[in-house]
Amino acid sequence: MKIPALKRLVVFNYGLPLLIVLVSVVLSATPLIQKHPELATAITYDLVLLSPILFFFDIAS
Repeated sequence: MKIPALKRLVVFNYGLPLLIVLVSVVLSATPLIQKHPELATAITYDLVLLSPILFFFDIAS
């Protein structure tokens, strides 16, 4: 079954950045962040840079 182009666009525009934000929040809530504090920097960069860039390029296309 083929997914219509509009639904695919909505998934990429909102689903991918939302997935990144949700995974980052879940990672920061686990004890893993205390064991590896460098993950806090990576999560911050991910939330500040990657999600908005993905959102912008998905809308621009």
